[in-house]
Amino acid sequence: MGTRIAINGLGRVGRAILKLVIDEPALELVAVNDLVEVDNLAYLLRFDTVYGRYPKSVALEGGDLIVAGRKLRTLRSRDPLQLPWKELGVELVFECTGALKQREDLEKHIRAGAQFVLMSAPSQGGEVETVVHGANAPQGTSSIISCASCTTNCITPIVEVIGRRIGFRKAIMTTVHAYTSSQSIVDGPSKRFRRGRAAAANLVPATTGAALATTRALPEYAGLFDGIAIRAPIPVGSIADLTFLTSRRTSVDEVNRILDEEAESNRYAGVLGVSRDPLVSSYLGASLDADFGGLTVVAEELVAEHTGLHPPGHVRAVVLDRREWVDSNLLSMRHMLDPLMQRFGDRMVGNPFAPILYSVSTLHCLTVSLAHNGAGLGTAWGEQIARRMLADAGFDDIGVYEAPADPMDAIFIMGKPAAAAD
Repeated sequence: MGTRIAINGLGRVGRAILKLVIDEPALELVAVNDLVEVDNLAYLLRFDTVYGRYPKSVALEGGDLIVAGRKLRTLRSRDPLQLPWKELGVELVFECTGALKQREDLEKHIRAGAQFVLMSAPSQGGEVETVVHGANAPQGTSSIISCASCTTNCITPIVEVIGRRIGFRKAIMTTVHAYTSSQSIVDGPSKRFRRGRAAAANLVPATTGAALATTRALPEYAGLFDGIAIRAPIPVGSIADLTFLTSRRTSVDEVNRILDEEAESNRYAGVLGVSRDPLVSSYLGASLDADFGGLTVVAEELVAEHTGLHPPGHVRAVVLDRREWVDSNLLSMRHMLDPLMQRFGDRMVGNPFAPILYSVSTLHCLTVSLAHNGAGLGTAWGEQIARRMLADAGFDDIGVYEAPADPMDAIFIMGKPAAAAD
């Protein structure tokens, strides 16, 4: 008999978790809890716009779900403290509501009889340990762990690898990702005005907590890393563009070699991989059964395009992830669950999914592009500002890379990091 588990919340992540663990002999799914009517839950399990029709049987019996022939106790409780985890012998709860983020709320699962809680979202308050598979591991005897967000699982392995193998002084990230349930289908009122605009018709700038969650998993980089998000009109997938100000000189070849080595290491097996195919985001949502464990995509042509423009000192990485399918696979991974469930022996078998790194390039210097703004501030003024920006950032050997042929054209100023200057 496998470890007895329950899922709290059958949204996008919760349903993906269910489909991953239902046939896993090391895990015995015994109960689910959601406020939605059970017939609606059954419908949403059977039909999925992104991943297609679920091939296994889904039925109802006396108010309970029967999935793949297995009867699941189906509950409808808003308060985790009222859930019968002790009665059902539940050992591990996947907390997938997205609503319970404070430690005091998550502890209700423990008080109800569960032994461990894995949370599929970033926590609030900083009192819950954050673990991103491969990048770090659970410490001590934590009974509640946050697995952070989809984007955090996408970018944190790259931050860890670049930080450990090369080192960096600063890093920034922009994630362009699928719209979410917090947005509107058509324009309407919202507390966050932009999120009230039609999600499938707009690129919507937004904040992201992924950078903060990354530094919770890797606290040595706190204060060195931040980012923003842009929500795009696609239903699944995301792309994260990371730029690092490295601590030393590096090269395209070194970065690619490092990623190859890390992808083949025990640490990142099934989390990070390498592919040189020119993939796009729709590849990630192709099917439930697609095996992406070990796909990190390095676009060599893109690397070559950048090499002639910038001297060493910056590394840029662009990473794809599959949104909720990343979270679900990482939550159910062997290496995530084993440290929590050691008392049950080596019975946990995961179904790993890798974030997909699809392009890596080395930016050989910081280049500032300032265009004439039509307000009487010409390129001479722009050059002065650019030089000051570079100098303040610790760059020297600053000069004009390309003077404009026309006053309305952009001017490019470039400088080398002080450590890289000849």
